[in-house]
Amino acid sequence: KLAATKAAIKLKAGISVAAPTATENIMVFFTNAAITIENVQEVLAGTTPSVTYTIHFGDTGDVSDGTIVASHAATSTVGTAASLNTTSILANRYVWVTTSATSGTVTNFHFTINYVMQ
Repeated sequence: KLAATKAAIKLKAGISVAAPTATENIMVFFTNAAITIENVQEVLAGTTPSVTYTIHFGDTGDVSDGTIVASHAATSTVGTAASLNTTSILANRYVWVTTSATSGTVTNFHFTINYVMQ
């Protein structure tokens, strides 16, 4: 008898923020299943732009259980992968982003979270 296998589903969630400030707090998504973060791709538009951001996760959406990306300064206008702090997120968690600093002229901040649903 063959055992049934359940394939992992690859998904992505992303946001763009026009003219971000140093005090953004934006909900990105909710997952009702456990997920594994594969990467976070970021890009900025502007003149010598920089945005310091953190991607949080938690079961209430306002108290962080941990961070996917921890206090990272994005500066790339051609796109780059952010360093990951945590990759395993439990089911029934919110994912959101906060910003703590900006510099230069930032006309747009975008990131995409690529993840696998178990």
